[in-house]
Amino acid sequence: MTTPIRILVADDHPIVRDGLISILGTQPDFDVVGKAGDGRETLASGRAQAGCAAARS
Repeated sequence: MTTPIRILVADDHPIVRDGLISILGTQPDFDVVGKAGDGRETLASGRAQAGCAAARS
């Protein structure tokens, strides 16, 4: 089994963001690891995910 591609979805429109998450959730090759509504949230989530990845390795 291959490792899924980890995705952080960022968009300032909740309907678009949730729609993308729903669509991506149907794909076995993708793993939605977070969502953000603006740039600050995106950076914070990305840093948190990077920290989790570093802790796993």
